[in-house]
Amino acid sequence: MSEKTQNNSKTDAMKTYNYADAVEVAKRYFKGDDLAATVWVSKYALKDSMGNLYEESPEQMHRRIADEIERIERRYPNPMTAAQVYDLLKEKLNIAKITFTSGVNTGSAEFDTKNDIERCPLCGISLNEEGVCPKCGYKKQ
Repeated sequence: MSEKTQNNSKTDAMKTYNYADAVEVAKRYFKGDDLAATVWVSKYALKDSMGNLYEESPEQMHRRIADEIERIERRYPNPMTAAQVYDLLKEKLNIAKITFTSGVNTGSAEFDTKNDIERCPLCGISLNEEGVCPKCGYKKQ
């Protein structure tokens, strides 16, 4: 069986998640940051071509990445284990929180927003006066 076929059958057997539930789980991970949660689910959570979600939290993404890096590491001397890679991703690098920090990050600790601009949680574009995103059509509720 080819690697592509194995991956497809593996994906078919994986648990799927509801978009709204995944946003709620991701929101807890991002300490209530709705924008970070919706962007993570929309852009970075594992999905198939039909839009089925196979991850509901950045935690699962870290584990998936760690497993894949371990698979490649096994080709080289002194490979890192998935647990070692996971610890590095989660504790040292924490890719998801660095990527999705809204407002303050380590490079701009004194950053303070001057304006409260309503933005689309899906694509980040400013909403118009009616609360509609001109790019993707999202409507604020």
